[in-house]
Amino acid sequence: MSSEGNLVRAVFVAFLTSLSAGICLGYRSYLIFARSWILEAEITFYAGLVCGSLLACWFMARCGRQWTMHFTCLLSLVGWSCFCASPRSGSGNCYLTGCFLLGTSVSLFIPACLVYLFEIVPCKWAATVGCLTWFGVTLGFTLSQALIAFPSWIRIAFINATIVTVVNIILWPLPESPKWLKKVEQFQMAAAASSWFYGLTPGDAADGRGSLSPQDAKSLLGAAPAQIPTLQYKSKFLVAMWLMLLQQLTGFGPMLYFGELIFKYEGFPVAYYLAPSIGLPQVVSTLIAILVANFAPRKAMLYYSAIIMTLAHFILGLLLTSDDLKPTSPFIILCITLYMIGFSLGWGPLPMVIIMELFGPAERDFPLGLTVSLSWLMHFFLIFSYEPITVVVPPSVYHWMTAGFCLFACFVVRQWIPETKDSDADEYVVKRAMNLELRGSAPSSSTNAFVPRPASSVDNKIA
Repeated sequence: MSSEGNLVRAVFVAFLTSLSAGICLGYRSYLIFARSWILEAEITFYAGLVCGSLLACWFMARCGRQWTMHFTCLLSLVGWSCFCASPRSGSGNCYLTGCFLLGTSVSLFIPACLVYLFEIVPCKWAATVGCLTWFGVTLGFTLSQALIAFPSWIRIAFINATIVTVVNIILWPLPESPKWLKKVEQFQMAAAASSWFYGLTPGDAADGRGSLSPQDAKSLLGAAPAQIPTLQYKSKFLVAMWLMLLQQLTGFGPMLYFGELIFKYEGFPVAYYLAPSIGLPQVVSTLIAILVANFAPRKAMLYYSAIIMTLAHFILGLLLTSDDLKPTSPFIILCITLYMIGFSLGWGPLPMVIIMELFGPAERDFPLGLTVSLSWLMHFFLIFSYEPITVVVPPSVYHWMTAGFCLFACFVVRQWIPETKDSDADEYVVKRAMNLELRGSAPSSSTNAFVPRPASSVDNKIA
């Protein structure tokens, strides 16, 4: 198979991995519709989400991206197996263990898949594959929602366990990310991985100790990013925290929970409409985001996304002031659908993409894992506080307040979020290394990102 075919194959397998994460995440919707263990199971599931995000920090840094996905597939398989065995054992502990393991696997799947894709594709397609990860998650989530009203969830769990097993098997032939291998100074393995992904000869894919001609350097240097290099690590970490917290403050969790409660109280026959009204709009709008992410500025996409979500919350608040509308009124469902479209166009996939563009390969594991765990904590808090808050204040006021947070997100993006399009940190690392070699100086140890030894043909393709 050609190098292009190998790269496409790796992207497809990583997409299947994100699809598995979405299927596991969609299991949370089943917890909403379950008749027993609702509170305990959901708390355990979210505890797994937070623990998995923290575990991702260490696992991706120490064991690599590919082994993280292998380990996550095994966790997911054990989780689905516990869920299948819980009716026979009659033990709630087995059921809760499955919930915890599925939550943990989701939080390991998403960062590992995103980082792996981000590091193996050319920089110009990084945002596209970043949105592709979110597309896989939303597609798997929608498939799980579509099967909520299925009479036997045990069989569905068995099917999901089979899918995870197949994904784990086809992951084995894929090599590790060349950038991570360079980070841990496994230069020979990095050369072999580069040869597999990009079709480089062993001489071209050497560890970078050879010479770099000025002609090659001029073709790669270009203009250095204006904003990203000037940001210190602390500033970039604060930007990442703002992005992930605002992602939840725009109301995704409460809106999703509100939609699920509507279908739950109307009964299982109505649950067939859950996926078309909540999941399918996310799939379609994320597909649009994939098509435009490589061309549109990140901040513009976040602006338009926040404006659409603001309109959805505001109109929904107006509708909830009327006592004549039923909860399953088409107008209310349309507002939920409009919100899901707006969220998946920007604030769904882009925050993690921007974080990836802010940080280099050596420093992105910790901030990505920690900010994702903070995002899950905020998601958990907003969902469980939705009903108590709407008892104190009317639901319409709650959604108007959330619309205000969406507008606040626009202000934060304008004031403090840098534009990262065409300013990928990985590409900047390579350009900086080449500048240093041309000047005859050694890389500074204070550089935040990892600086590999420059090899013109390798870094041109990897970066």
